[in-house]
Amino acid sequence: MKTHKIAILSILLFSIYLRAWSQMQTERGTTVVIDVAKDKVIIAADSRGKRADGSYRDDDCKISAFDNKIIFASAGLRHGDIVSKERTLVWDSHDVAVKAFKMAAAKPLGVNNATVSSVAHEWMTLAQKYFLDLMQTDPQLVLKIPSYGYGGGNSIVQGVFVGKDRVGHVTAMYADVQINRSVPTIESSSQTLLPGELEVMGHHSVVPEFYRGSSLRAMAEVNEWKRTVIGKDASEQRVMLITQLVKWSVLYEPEGVGGDVDTAVFDSSGVHWIYRKANCKASE
Repeated sequence: MKTHKIAILSILLFSIYLRAWSQMQTERGTTVVIDVAKDKVIIAADSRGKRADGSYRDDDCKISAFDNKIIFASAGLRHGDIVSKERTLVWDSHDVAVKAFKMAAAKPLGVNNATVSSVAHEWMTLAQKYFLDLMQTDPQLVLKIPSYGYGGGNSIVQGVFVGKDRVGHVTAMYADVQINRSVPTIESSSQTLLPGELEVMGHHSVVPEFYRGSSLRAMAEVNEWKRTVIGKDASEQRVMLITQLVKWSVLYEPEGVGGDVDTAVFDSSGVHWIYRKANCKASE
């Protein structure tokens, strides 16, 4: 994952503090924006998913909250049936995240052990084992997964976990499960997202364009949007901006992003849903 420092045009500054820019090359069909501050993290995502017959649905729940402890979202190969030579396997990164949370919470410290790093580690371990087992059964199928459009380069699936670390600090962690083609094998890696950075998973062309205000259409949309947030304090404006960035992605990405936008905030008191579709659970 590469991080790029950028400057924002003055039209976006008005009481909204500057953030760095980072992009994660991931699946077409998803836009997840993660805004990392010292004391809270905002996360917003679209709702477009794909049915087994290839048609779209716009009620997907891409952000999940676990027991007021963790927020999770993913991109890349998020879910689907994988047909190998011998069997059909069901993969769902959300279900794996639920299992990872329960595994972390079941350890000696109980739910207090379900920190960002522990849950992310369990998720990566489970995902890595899943694709290693699949590789032993049908290595060519696994080697082809990224070429199906599920991820960029060698990445299979990516997740972001937001919660608290062991000393109680609000933290966001990015985890990636990828193929090492030279062996070949499945590997995983993670990194803590730094405060002051704006991250995007999935479609990543529209969000920076509008965040920077780098086109005439972006400047026009932002100027119109500014009028809707007059009188809001800086914190509320920031939440509305992160949500709006995903809405602009829905409007202007060429394909695969759609539906309503869900937005959640994690701070020292836990999970706060700002926008959530009726069919999406508040907590699991």
